[in-house]
Formats: sequence, C-alpha cells, structure tokens
Amino acid sequence: MSRSSLWLLLCLVVFTGLLVQALAATPDDPAKVEQKKKAAKALEGKPAPSFKPDFALNGKPVSLEDLKGKVVVLEFWTIWCPWCIQSLPPARDLHAKYKDKPVAVLGVTTYFEDYAFDKKSKKVMAFPQPLTPKQERAAMKDFAAFHNLEYPLLFLPGKEWDRVSNSYSRGSVPSWFIIDKKGIIRYFQGGYSPQTVAIFEKIIDPLLAEE
Repeated sequence: MSRSSLWLLLCLVVFTGLLVQALAATPDDPAKVEQKKKAAKALEGKPAPSFKPDFALNGKPVSLEDLKGKVVVLEFWTIWCPWCIQSLPPARDLHAKYKDKPVAVLGVTTYFEDYAFDKKSKKVMAFPQPLTPKQERAAMKDFAAFHNLEYPLLFLPGKEWDRVSNSYSRGSVPSWFIIDKKGIIRYFQGGYSPQTVAIFEKIIDPLLAEE
C-alpha cells in the first residue's frame, strides 16, 4: 500500500471515530427527555440518592452524607455539552455568593474517554485515541482554570454515573437539584436558564433559615 493510501486510510479512521462521537453526543429524543424531567421533578420532597465520586477537583471527593447540614446545589453536567458550558457562569456565581455560608455547589460528571479540554486551542475537542482517567483529570484542571471554576467538580466512575443518573431520573444535561440540610430534594431544574441564579436564590435563602 502506498504512503498516500495509508494516509487516506488513517484520515478515514479518524473521521469515522469523530463522526461516531458526534452522533453519541446528539441530544436524546425530546419526548423521552420531557418524560425524564417529569420523573426528576417527582423526586422533589424525597431523599436525594447517594453517590460515590472517585476524584474531585477543587476539594475532596465528598458524598451527600458528608454534606448534611448544608444546602447542596447539585449539577449533573458534561464537558462536551454546550448548554452545560452556558450553565458554568450561574454555578460560578452561586458559589461566589454562598461560599461563606453552609451551601455547597457541586458539579458532577464522569469519564467520557474521548472528549477533553485542549489547552492550546482553549476548546473542548474529540480525541481519536481513548483518554485515561489521569488525562481527563488533567484536562479538567485546565478547563476549570480557563473558566475560573472554584467550586468542587466531582468525577463518578462509569457504572456509578449510570446508577446515579438512573436514581435521579436524569434525562439530559445539565440537570440541577437543590437539596436541603437534611438531604431532601427540594427543587429540580432541567436544562440551562438565564434566570438560574435568581430562581435558585429564592429557594436557597429560605432553606438556609430552616433548622
């Protein structure tokens, strides 16, 4: 096989891999997403399911049990989701406002192996070669520094991510849950909203006053 043929074959393999990744990132069926949102909304008033991260940036890999006595703003998100990128400023603003109060803002994600932040281009990119957890953690550190994220970003291993996603009826990302001091889900919001901070403040402030 000639050098040009080998080059074309390599390009085809890389393009195919990127195409598969792009299709995998395509949003779910809208009807299914709405069904999941209704199920997640039904969790309000119920105990928040536990989770076990294996890594944390900007802190320790805490569980909900470690945060009893605090109001928790929990966001499920992914690095490749454009709506999740839009949700970073609200999460950042909420952390800045409540960091000196018993409020924990947490971003929860998982290892996707093929998406990471490229420090040179300052963009999230798909990689043809699978990334190791160590590489993804390093890329997340660069991503967090670029976006000035100081609140804890937790990684759940693949099976734990799937289990927790099912427990929270998570149908899409970003998905937000506000959990009271006793570990009860008090509010759910699916997707990004420019009013997130204003909406959440009206929920968090009364919860801080509760015993």
